[in-house]
Amino acid sequence: MVFHDSTLVEMAALKPRTLDAMRGVKGVGDRKLERYGAAFLDVISGKPPESAVSVG
Repeated sequence: MVFHDSTLVEMAALKPRTLDAMRGVKGVGDRKLERYGAAFLDVISGKPPESAVSVG
């Protein structure tokens, strides 16, 4: 588990577009932001995660 449900709910409601904006979400610390922030921003923006992209 990376983030608690309450943190994910807040992310879904706020839809942060930048790492700085994501830093304001309760439960997102510097370490998690550095490690997972970009991936979560991609998902929030609608970009499919790399693991879900099929190779043609």
